[in-house]
Order: sequence, then structure tokens, then C-alpha cells
Amino acid sequence: MERTATQTQAAQQQKYLPILQDCRDMSLIKLGDYLGEMFEHVEQALLDFMDKAETNQSQFQFIDAISVAKTRRETVEQRFREEISRGFSEYSKNSPIGYPLPLLESQQEENEGLSLVDDSEFDQRLSLQKMIDKARGSAFQHLYALRQRLSMVRGGEKLDEQDLPAGPPHLASSFQVAASEFEFDPKIVLIIYALFDKYVMGQVGALYQEFNDKLIEAGVFPNLKLETPVNPYAPSGSETEEGQAAEEGQSEEGEAEAGGEFEAGASNLSLGEEIFHSIRDLLASRRQQDTRFAQHPEINPAAGTRPMVDTPRLVSAIGDIQPGQSASFLPDMSSGADLPANVEVDVEMLEQVRQRLIDEREKLFQGVDRNEIPSADLDTIELVGMLFEHVLNEENLPNIAKALISHLHTPYLKVAILDHHFLIDSRHIARRLLNLMVDAGLAWIEEEDLRRGIYYPMQECVNTILSDFQDNLELFDTVYDKLTQQVEQLEQKAKVVEARAKEAAKGRERLENARVRAHRIIQDHIGDQRFHPAIERFINHGWLDKMILMLLRDPEIEESAEWQQVLSVIDDVAWAPGARKDPRLREQLRQKLPDLRQRI
Repeated sequence: MERTATQTQAAQQQKYLPILQDCRDMSLIKLGDYLGEMFEHVEQALLDFMDKAETNQSQFQFIDAISVAKTRRETVEQRFREEISRGFSEYSKNSPIGYPLPLLESQQEENEGLSLVDDSEFDQRLSLQKMIDKARGSAFQHLYALRQRLSMVRGGEKLDEQDLPAGPPHLASSFQVAASEFEFDPKIVLIIYALFDKYVMGQVGALYQEFNDKLIEAGVFPNLKLETPVNPYAPSGSETEEGQAAEEGQSEEGEAEAGGEFEAGASNLSLGEEIFHSIRDLLASRRQQDTRFAQHPEINPAAGTRPMVDTPRLVSAIGDIQPGQSASFLPDMSSGADLPANVEVDVEMLEQVRQRLIDEREKLFQGVDRNEIPSADLDTIELVGMLFEHVLNEENLPNIAKALISHLHTPYLKVAILDHHFLIDSRHIARRLLNLMVDAGLAWIEEEDLRRGIYYPMQECVNTILSDFQDNLELFDTVYDKLTQQVEQLEQKAKVVEARAKEAAKGRERLENARVRAHRIIQDHIGDQRFHPAIERFINHGWLDKMILMLLRDPEIEESAEWQQVLSVIDDVAWAPGARKDPRLREQLRQKLPDLRQRI
């Protein structure tokens, strides 16, 4: 009897296997889209937290995390897809879904007993548990229906929530495993989990609705009545009769709208403004403990009032400390002398560059009392310094490029004071120019020969800003367009060189193939015969070269009469020495020689 039931259950699952595969593929596509959307927001979120960090080391940790997130994104996405696919596979095999890392409380107790976990691990588990609970609550109706239908596919056997493929616990576990590929610090892991909660778990209602729809189309519980128990994840006191009726009426479409609601809410926020204000709060709290700002009325209310410096005066003070050209250790392009191919900037000199930026800011405070500079402008001065500090810490950027770009520190102070959007708008022309210079320096500066790449054109752009920039930001448009054109020219030249190199490689390959082919044909015709050195040279050098040239010019030459004539020459030349020694063939050789000479 049990055997018959098992056979029936297996037949039932086999029947629905194609639709389960469709559901798996649909889930992978939708979840892939959600995860892709999440990754589009990772950099913004990490930048936000970077700006709130209290130390340079913490800030660079977030910067490194941005780089890691970009380089390992494909690996994490692939691992996530593998875990989702594995869950569907285990469900199809009537097996419980495995959880490589304990996630639910029951799993933790089973694996750990009474063992203790550190705070960071506890925080991560709590974060995962909260996202599971939120998804359960927002998609309760769809999840209830899905469990009923997938239980039926298994022959009526009750399906535990953790064995629901693509269910909240399975999704959270899959991302927990995938995110371990980042090898992030625990505090950054929590940020990534929060993004996953918002951009993936927050949208799964639509996924579960489509999952149910596909099962209904396949005839799995098409008339299931959703007389579900009270949602245990709903807020207390919300389960009135009217509320339940409304919830049932919306059960097939409510969660489908959830993604749209959260997107609309997100669009009302200006992430750049939010980041900017969070940084200002951080910097203000630092200055409250800095004795140099004890007399600043905006920082220390007990200091009394004093007039604040206006923008024109502050811009003028920055202009007074702005250098007129690049540093003396860099070549002077205006001197007319030959430009050197190499200028060494070692670590010690780079530290001098770093100190020069600090000195420039201190020189500004000597010209204008720091206690009379508005807090917003103080924030701006410090943030611009952090921006150039980041450039100096770019590992792959040549030191000579770092030293050159650092000369824009003071002009960029002026830009940021004139236009605060510089700090929050990545499309600002000055930001785009800085990014272009860093990218160009990474790709097109050859420290062994500065004259070959973009260094000297870039130095000309820097000198133009140092000498000409007063307060007209249109200058940055001009410099940006010029440098962009020069980079494009280099890229075009590189493409031509690459194409020529590929063509040359193909030519060498064709030559070698033709040489091997011609040599093999000659060997096939002469076999092991030994000839006079003069004949050897003729066949294996002169005539071989002719055959190689013919093969290169026309790959189809072997089908022609001309080629057959070439082969006949080899045969006659190889036959001649033997005929010369044979009295019977000597007269025949004498008659053939004029024609052979002509063919050669």
C-alpha cells in the first residue's frame, strides 16, 4: 500500500516537473532583475556610509568595498542563482532544502545547541530574520496559497516554510551564502543585507503571485479558496473583519503593487543631498571638540556673535593661494626645452605633495580666520581635501599623475565654494573633469616614457586651469572637451595599433601554415631521395619559396592548373638525376630539358 502511494506521489511530481522548471526559470529571471537593481544602488549606499565614517581608515574601507562589490558582483550573482536553483532541485527530488549556513532559530539550535555567537554574527542573523518576517507579512496570502499548491504537487504532503523554493527563508539563505563571497567587514555586510531587503525581499510579492499563476495554469489547485488563518506577521489589532475582507479581496494583486510603492517612496529622496547633510553633521561634531574652533559662533554658541566671511571674500582668499603653474619638480612645458621622457616621483615626494595640500588649507586659514568662515564652507574645504586625498591613495594611478592632479586642489576649493552642487552632483563638469583625469592617468600615462601617452596634454590642461580660472566654470567645459578629444585620439591610435598587431599575427600564422603545407607537399613528391646540393637548394629553397608565395596569394591555388604545373616541375627535377644515369632514359631527358627550363 505504501509502495503504491509512493509511486503515485512520484508520478505526480514527474507530471509537474516541466512547470516547476518554468517556475524556476521565471524566479531566476525576476530575482536576477531585483538583484541587479540592488547592485545599482550599492555604490551610493556605501558612499553615504563612507561619508559618515569617523576615520580615514574607515572611509577607505568603504571605498575598497565599492571596488570589491563591482569586481565580485558577477560571482555573487552566480552563487545566488546556484543556491536558488539548488532549492528547486531539492524540492523536485522530494528532499528538504539544505541551508549551508544556519539561518532560522530551529536550525541554529540544531547546529549549535547552547553555544555563544559574537555580536556581529548575531546582528547579521537578526537582520536576515527581520527581512524574512517582513516578506512573510507583506506576501502572506500569496505564500499561503503557494505552500498549498506545492504541497499538492508533492502528493498532499505538508510543506514546511523553509522547504518552499524561493520562499523568504530560502531567498535570505541564498543571499547569505552568496554575500559571503564579498568577504566584507561585518558592518558592511549589514549594509548589503539592508539593500537586499529593500530591493529584493521588498518586491517578492510580485514573484509569488506569478509563481501561483503558473501553477494555476498547470491545473494545480486552480479553485483554491484563500480562507487563510490570521496573518501572524500583521501588526497587532489590524485583523478586523473589514480588514480581513479587504485583504482577501486584494490577495491576488496587493503584493504586485508593493514594489511600485517602495519605488515611489525611494524616488522622493535625494541621495546626494542626504549624503551631504550627513557629512556636515559628522564634521560639525568633530569641530565641537576642536579647540581651534572655540570662538566660532556656529560651533560654540557661547563664543558670542561675529561677522561671517561672505563667498566673494572667501573665493578671493583662495585665489591668493592658488599656484600659477605646476610644481618645480615637474617639467615646465612653457620653457620650450625638450620634454623629458621620465620624471620620477617616489613615495617620499608623494608625501611632500600630500603635505602641500594640507599646507594650502592652513595658508587659507591664515588669510581668513577659520572662526569667521561659515560652517557649510568649512565642510566644503574639508571635503575637497578628502576628495584629493582619495586621489593620492588610488593604488593603480601612477605617482606622476597623482602629483599633477593634486595641483587642482586649490582651484577645486574655489569651485566647491562657488557651487555646492559640486559635492553632491556626480554630473558636475568639474567632477567629470577630475574623473576623466584619473581614468586617463590610469590608462594612458606610461611612466617609462611620458611623451607617448596623455601626461603632457593633461599637464597643459592643469596649467590652463591654474593660470586662467577665476570664477568662470565654463573654463572647465573647454578643458574637459579638449582632454576628451585627446583621450579619444589615443584610443583610436591604440585600436589601429591593435588591429595591425592582430593582422601581423594573422600574417605570420598564414605564412607558417603555407610554409608547412608547401614543405609537406615537396616531401610527398620526392620521398627519401638524395640529390646533388644544387638540386637540394633549388627544391627546398627557391621552389619552396615560390610555392609558399602562391599559397599566400590564393588559398584556392591547389585546385588550379598552374599549381599542377608547379608540382610537375618537382617531379621532373626529382626524376632527372636517375634518368641521366640510365642509358634508356637519357634521350628522353634530353628532349624534356628545354620544356623543363621553360616551366622553371
